[in-house]
Amino acid sequence: MQTIAIIGAGVTGLSCAVRLLRAGFKVSIFDRSGFPGQGASAAAAGMLTPLGESAELPLRFVEAGLKAIGIWKDLLADEMPCALKRRGSLLVASAFDRPLLTAFQRGIEPLSDRWVMLDRAGVRTLEPCLSPVYEDGLYFPEDAHLDAIEALKAMVRLTLQMGGQLICEETEVSDLWDRYDRVIDCRGWTQDHDPDLHAVKGEALSLLPPDGFQLTRPVRFFSGAELFYAVPHAGDGLIVGATMRREALPVEDMPRLDGLKSLLDAAQTLDRRLNRAYLKEVLCGVRPSYPTKLPRISTGQDGAYIAANGMYRHGFLLGPVVAQAVMDLVNSDDTPCLSMFSDRNNDRGAL
Repeated sequence: MQTIAIIGAGVTGLSCAVRLLRAGFKVSIFDRSGFPGQGASAAAAGMLTPLGESAELPLRFVEAGLKAIGIWKDLLADEMPCALKRRGSLLVASAFDRPLLTAFQRGIEPLSDRWVMLDRAGVRTLEPCLSPVYEDGLYFPEDAHLDAIEALKAMVRLTLQMGGQLICEETEVSDLWDRYDRVIDCRGWTQDHDPDLHAVKGEALSLLPPDGFQLTRPVRFFSGAELFYAVPHAGDGLIVGATMRREALPVEDMPRLDGLKSLLDAAQTLDRRLNRAYLKEVLCGVRPSYPTKLPRISTGQDGAYIAANGMYRHGFLLGPVVAQAVMDLVNSDDTPCLSMFSDRNNDRGAL
């Protein structure tokens, strides 16, 4: 039986662990921050919106994201089925923002017809609490969302149930060669680790809205010319995000004031009632991103080293599919799932 060490207990590392354990491998996961890890995955909103993001994702990644929603359903079926909500997603616009919505619509029309154009009544039917200022919308019925923290905790439990070992310590790849057959590196961004990888600082607000305001699915909206999202979270809660700012040397657990200001402005743009929301937490993480903004799987040491990185904003959306590709690599299977994550093939222009 092959022994495999995974560095990083975020969504990618845990997805790899569960997939490999189910296939019969012996797996140990290392993370200095605990289990689940407290990096970018812990600050995620849990959006699974491949169709809603089809304007910026290549088509094969949209299809992979739809496949991942089904994988999440199977993963969470026994441990935490209520963590996954399959209610679609919305993109809404006021009259002022209509040109931005039209431009978005034109961008996705050549790629997919799996969306519905809504007028004000249609938007209000799906989300009665939204302000009537939103006169138009696009509805993506196959999208979903999940409670990110509960999903991560469920994968930690699955890892333990299947005999995986959790080791809370900092480690380097070189420390593990003599103890494991393979090392899978899922650490995300670290300084001087991968010269092609850069850090994207992201902040989001975890809010408790006032009585009378509640959403049932992810809603993306414009604030200025930028897209923001609001995602239901933990019962009556709401996550509003997210800033995206490339930083050379980011401070992972400290938000910046300009980021907070843009989020507060966005929350008030969504609905003025959110002025009376309580701020539960500021979520803050460093997202690893390659120039393509797409994940990449690379190898070294004659296949004994595998790096799965560059999840950017798509960790929960693509993590389970990346895990499948990693297992294909471990099994020496050259599959379409594996080839789409190679640094040669994840060109954004290739559909």
